[in-house]
Amino acid sequence: MDVLTSDLAVLHTIKDTRYLNPRIHVPKEGQLYKLAFEYSQDPLLHHRFEDLFRVSVHVFDVLLVLIEDHPIFHNNSNNPQAPVHEQLQVLLYQMGRYGNGASITDVAHISGILEGSVENFTDRCLTAIEALHDDFIHPLTDEEKEVEKQWIETHLGFGGLWREGYMMYDGTIVVLHWKPALDREGYYTRKANYGLNVQIGNVPSSLRVVDYCTGFTGAAHDASAFEYTTASCFPELLFQGEEFAWADSAYPVGVLIIPVHRQPASREPRNAYFDRYVSGIRVHSEHCMGALKCRFQCLRGLRADITSIEDHRKVEGPKTHSNFYSTHSGEQDDHQLGVQTRVENGDGSSELIMEDQAGKLKRDRLRDQLIEVWGKIFN
Repeated sequence: MDVLTSDLAVLHTIKDTRYLNPRIHVPKEGQLYKLAFEYSQDPLLHHRFEDLFRVSVHVFDVLLVLIEDHPIFHNNSNNPQAPVHEQLQVLLYQMGRYGNGASITDVAHISGILEGSVENFTDRCLTAIEALHDDFIHPLTDEEKEVEKQWIETHLGFGGLWREGYMMYDGTIVVLHWKPALDREGYYTRKANYGLNVQIGNVPSSLRVVDYCTGFTGAAHDASAFEYTTASCFPELLFQGEEFAWADSAYPVGVLIIPVHRQPASREPRNAYFDRYVSGIRVHSEHCMGALKCRFQCLRGLRADITSIEDHRKVEGPKTHSNFYSTHSGEQDDHQLGVQTRVENGDGSSELIMEDQAGKLKRDRLRDQLIEVWGKIFN
């Protein structure tokens, strides 16, 4: 009995002294929620709301309605969560900041909450938004494709085979704010920073993202990362008939992807003429990248710790594209498969990629059609 009494006394003492250091009250006087309310009430101040949260009041309200019933915002805790609209405001504010302004500490100060709450709010909101992924990023319908093809036709002044190139692909580097602790050499890019390679497929008229692929390090070549996109893994979801996508010279030519010419072929006048017209279309891929990084400036310097495999998986984001891709099989000779071309990687190394002969013939058809319509200087 004495032993039991002694043990209970020890347990009681532990419970009374579980905080070994004094708890210091942290003043929290942030103005974020107050500003958000005032800016949203006055139409003349809506532009300030958009500057603060990088989306319009209408878009914010719609997004709030779509995520507020997600189970992650509801639990059986005795301490209720903050209102969903406040959690969403914290996420959007942080995503719209770059550098120290996007740090957890600074976001906590402006929001009037503690650093742990910033992490909890962003994790919950991202989880809820990811659940909406397939509703907003998906292949175009036939009617939507026709809108893009009409845009191409209007932009060029003629249609033909060119109108079938209704989308375009390009890669961009999402720079990491600091050096990764895991395999840092693999993240080092040709621009002397550390980052992630992101492949984006978009349409030109509205810059809408139709396909993307994340997870490759900054040293990966665009041609390698492209193999994991939907266009490469499941082309039937994006392309029918003669449809294809435009790309820059970093990509291998194929019947579904038509890039501009590499040197020395790009020096030939007819090819240079073709490349100039393609660049006029493909520049909308650059516009898409710029619009994305301008609106959500956290992509200019992502404050993400990569110290383990698990951390890397978090950075990769939602896995909507398969990590398996088809390879050529069967007994075919090299002429049927294509030819090998050496391309440079971001880390200074190089690799061989396969260029499809049928794709080259298709590109030649596009070039000849362009010259037939507009290239009178070659006649």
